[in-house]
Parts: sequence; C-alpha cells; structure tokens
Amino acid sequence: MDPCEKEDQVTLNANGTWIYTDAGTVCTPSGNDNGTWSISGDVITSDGLVSGKVQLYDCNKLVCVTQNVIVPGDQVTQVLRKQ
Repeated sequence: MDPCEKEDQVTLNANGTWIYTDAGTVCTPSGNDNGTWSISGDVITSDGLVSGKVQLYDCNKLVCVTQNVIVPGDQVTQVLRKQ
C-alpha cells in the first residue's frame, strides 16, 4: 500500500452500499469511490474493495480472505475495523 492509502476508510452501509473515503493524507488522484455490496452465507461480494470469505466478524472487526487474486495459490486478507 502507498502511505496515502493507510488511513483511508471504507464504510459498509446497511442498505448494501459502500463508500471509500480517501482520508488523512490524500492520494493523487483522490481515491474516493462508492458502490454496492452484499453477503450470502459467509461470502461478501462487492463491485469494489471488499470481497471474499468472511473469516471473522465480531461487530468491531471484519476479516475477509480471497484466494487466487493475482496468481494461483495467493491469498489476500482484508481487515476492517469499526471506528
């Protein structure tokens, strides 16, 4: 990740929309974005940043894992914390 991406925020709204806010040090160009998300069983999908199999959700932290993103056998783990 670039340093300007480390304090960015992703908001998952209850209505199935998400908002990505380029917070803190703003990247050039700004990374602000939005879209939709849904969950079925233990898999979250979106037209944006958050997707994968939910490994943990405890009302404060969401951990999603996606495999085979760039090359076969790789794994991306996303950790989102409630603010």
